[in-house]
Amino acid sequence: MKWKKMLGMIIVVEMLLVVFSSVSTTASPKSTERIIGGVYNPGEDFGNTAPGGVASYGNATFYTSNVDQYGADKYDVQYYGYHIGDPYSSGYAHHYGYHPGPDAYWYAPQDLYNNIPGGTEYMVIVETINGVNDWSGANFTGSTNMTAAVDSPDYQYLPDIFLEQIPTPNLKSRNYTSGEIIINWTGLDEWISENSVASSQKWKIQASNILSYSVYRSDGGLFERVGNATQNRSGEVLFEDTVEPGDYYYRIAVNYRYANNTGLIDKEHQHQGLYNVLVAQGYTPENSTMFPGMYVTHGRSNVSEVICTDINGPWIENMQPEDGSVLNTNTTTISANYSDVSGIDVGSVVLKINDVNYTSKAVITETGISYDYTNMSDVNYTVYLEVKDNSSKHNKASKTWSFTVDTTPPKVKAKAPTGDKVLVYDEIYITFSESMDKTVDMADVFSIEPYLGGWTWGWYENDTKVRGTHPANPFTANTTYNCTISTNAKDEHGNNMANPYSWNFTT
Repeated sequence: MKWKKMLGMIIVVEMLLVVFSSVSTTASPKSTERIIGGVYNPGEDFGNTAPGGVASYGNATFYTSNVDQYGADKYDVQYYGYHIGDPYSSGYAHHYGYHPGPDAYWYAPQDLYNNIPGGTEYMVIVETINGVNDWSGANFTGSTNMTAAVDSPDYQYLPDIFLEQIPTPNLKSRNYTSGEIIINWTGLDEWISENSVASSQKWKIQASNILSYSVYRSDGGLFERVGNATQNRSGEVLFEDTVEPGDYYYRIAVNYRYANNTGLIDKEHQHQGLYNVLVAQGYTPENSTMFPGMYVTHGRSNVSEVICTDINGPWIENMQPEDGSVLNTNTTTISANYSDVSGIDVGSVVLKINDVNYTSKAVITETGISYDYTNMSDVNYTVYLEVKDNSSKHNKASKTWSFTVDTTPPKVKAKAPTGDKVLVYDEIYITFSESMDKTVDMADVFSIEPYLGGWTWGWYENDTKVRGTHPANPFTANTTYNCTISTNAKDEHGNNMANPYSWNFTT
C-alpha cells in the first residue's frame, strides 16, 4: 500500500519522469536510491507513428557527473530508455518510467554505487525524437540535476523539465573573399518547472548544465564535426568557420557537462566508465572516445538552409578555333573547356553560332563542350558559350569569340610588263586578288623563259603586290619572254592558287 499511495501522489502532482539509482545496502548514512520526475513539451508531433515504427519517442541518460564508480559492473553512466508515456490527464507532465506489477515497484537503473550523501550529484538528460524514426529529425532536449540527500527516503523528486527544441543554426554573415562563415542561434533556456512534489527543493533553480554546442558541417555528403560553440543561455551563440567556395549546411548538438570522470576509455577496468556502457547499450557516439568532460546529445538540430560561399561563375578557357583566327577549311571543331569549384550544371550550357542555337547538337560534359561544324561558308563566325555552376546561386559565366573561314584561292589580277616594246631593264609587277603569304620563296612561284636569273623581289600594298627587279641581268633585246606564276603561290590564310597563270612580252 505504501508504493500504491506514492504512485497516486505522483499522478496528482504531475511528477511523472522516472530515473533511478540504486545504492549499496551498506551505505551509511543512507542516501537517495530513486529519483522521480517528468517532462513537458516533448515536441508537437510527439507520439505519432510512421511506417516502420514509432515516429517520436523519448530517451533519458542518467549519470553522476562528479564521481567515478570503480569495480566490476559499476558504471558512471546509466541509460534508461523507455517510451515517454502520455500525461495521465490534461495539464500533467509526460511520464517517463515503468512499474511492472501491482506493487508499483519502480523500474530503476542498475549498478550505480558509492552514492555519497550530500556529495554525489545526480544528473538526467532527456531527449525526444520528433517526427522521424532516427536522430536526424527535429529533436528536443532538457536536463536537470540534484545532490544526493543525507538520510533521504528511498526516493527524491526532480523538478519537471521543459524540453526545448535544439535550435537550427542560421547564417549571420559570410565573407566571399576569405571564405569566413559566421552562423548563430539562440542558446537554450534550460527551463525547469515550478511543479514538484517537494516544494522546498533547493535544486529547483538549477545552474546551466550545457557546456557548449557541437557544430557539424556538410557539403552535401555526411555531416562532420567542425568545432564547438560556447553556450550563452537564452542569448546569441556564434560559431565561425572558414571554407572553400561552395554550398554548405550546418546542424548542431548539445554538449552537457560530464565533469572529470576517468572511466571514458579506461582499458584496465573492463566494466568501468562511459565507454563500456555505451558499447553494452549498442551506442557508438563521439562521446565514447573524443570528448572527456562532456556528454554530446544523440539528437541534432534541423539542417540549416544552404549557405553558399561561391559567387564566381565557371572558368572558361581553351576556346577553339582561336579568337581572330582564319580557317582555310570549311570543316572545324568548335570547343571550349570549363571548370568550377562547385561543379558544372551541364543542363545550363548554351552554345550559339552567329545567333543560332547549336546546344542540342553539341557534345557536353562536366569539363567541356565540342561541336563538329561542316559545310561552312566563307564568312565571319561569332561563337557564344554560356555555362552555370552547380552552386545554389547558379553563378553564370559566358565567353564570345570569333573566327573567319576563307577557302577561296587567290588570283592574279594584273601584271606588267606586257606588249612588244618592253625595255631590257623593265621590272616585273604582279597584283594578286588578296594579301599573299610573302614567306613563300618567289623562286618557287615565278619562272621565266628564256631563263633569266638574279631577281630581287619586294612586297607592298598589304602584300597584294610584288615587284621583281634584275639590275645585273637585263633582258635580251628583240626577245619574247614567257612568264608563269605557279600554284605554289598562296594567300595569307594558306590557300594556294587553283591554277598556274602565264603571260608573255617582247623586248
